[in-house]
Amino acid sequence: MREIIDTFQKATLSLSRPGYFGLSSTKILRLVSIPDAIEQIRQRRLRESEYEYSVALNHLLNEFHAICYSLDVNKGSLNKYDANKVITFLINKGVPTSTYMPIRSLFDRRNKNVVSHPDPVAWVVDEVEYFKYRDSVGKCLACIL
Repeated sequence: MREIIDTFQKATLSLSRPGYFGLSSTKILRLVSIPDAIEQIRQRRLRESEYEYSVALNHLLNEFHAICYSLDVNKGSLNKYDANKVITFLINKGVPTSTYMPIRSLFDRRNKNVVSHPDPVAWVVDEVEYFKYRDSVGKCLACIL
């Protein structure tokens, strides 16, 4: 038991890279004032842990959408803040085309997800596809936060 206690006592927290997409703590502190994003993060992580990637993809997009909306000074009303406005925001923030194009795809993919649109043309999101989109969101967040 002593070895276990020693391990915990020697442990240190990584405050420079706490774990949210590998971003620094100063960058993720900006998210504290976005409760909608925090709730989506919580829901997304829960669905990831349950391997429910179709549901996690919806939460991932909602999380990213909430962050962009919160940071965008030209946002307008929430019900009109669509994929095109998000892409315009990313372009205005100087996000490289190769980084923001998968986000455009993410919006389209969400619309063909069985969770969002349960119709014959929708299909399930698998693990590889989900993590590809998640990595793209992380790259965009590194640019805009």
